[in-house]
Amino acid sequence: MSNQTNVFIGVLMMILVGHSWYVHYKVKDGIARIMLLWGCGILFAFIGMRTLGYILRDFGVLDIVRHQVWNMYNVWLIYVLVVGQYIIQNKGRS
Repeated sequence: MSNQTNVFIGVLMMILVGHSWYVHYKVKDGIARIMLLWGCGILFAFIGMRTLGYILRDFGVLDIVRHQVWNMYNVWLIYVLVVGQYIIQNKGRS
């Protein structure tokens, strides 16, 4: 898949996740709302960083090796998502 296709899909997914964040911001209450907002925010950051990596690769700022390293560090946002959800769930218990 070309870099332009990945950028297009990334922007489209950021729009969809941004809309989901807005819906959860307006509708949900309590701990579910916090978890969904946290999850959508981190997912948006993950997709945004991935899309930015492809843009930088198109401009020649990143070569293939640096792009792979960029994506490797980008995966850490998924770990942040899991740990954040765990912390939110355990603080919600009383």
